[in-house]
Amino acid sequence: MSRDGQVVRKGSNGWTCVPDDPNTSGTDSICMNEPWRNFWEALKDKKKPAVTQVGIAYMLQGDRPVSNTDPYATEPKPGDEWVEGVGAHLMILLPDAGVLKNVPTDSKNGGPWIMWAGTPYAHLMVPIDSYPSR
Repeated sequence: MSRDGQVVRKGSNGWTCVPDDPNTSGTDSICMNEPWRNFWEALKDKKKPAVTQVGIAYMLQGDRPVSNTDPYATEPKPGDEWVEGVGAHLMILLPDAGVLKNVPTDSKNGGPWIMWAGTPYAHLMVPIDSYPSR
């Protein structure tokens, strides 16, 4: 699917892939299953997502710089943890976000973390490549 939502090539496995956005720094191509796509649409529309199934997305080329706390931040601000340099990773949504309460929120902890904790868009980030430590 193109970044503006147009189908480029119809697939048959239930996954949607979107190419890199050339208007952003970093490489942010993404592939996602249907529950994640519903989440992505809710995020874009600033609506509360309805997560009823496990959602999985992957970004094998890494991501653009992004806030770890504010889903709508466009640049770093005081007190915000800005995630930069993350390599390949999985992103997982769970219907019961409460099971994530003991997972760290620190993106530089060397393992999985919760991005956007305390928001309706909280999800588990699972690095595949190593992430720069502090």
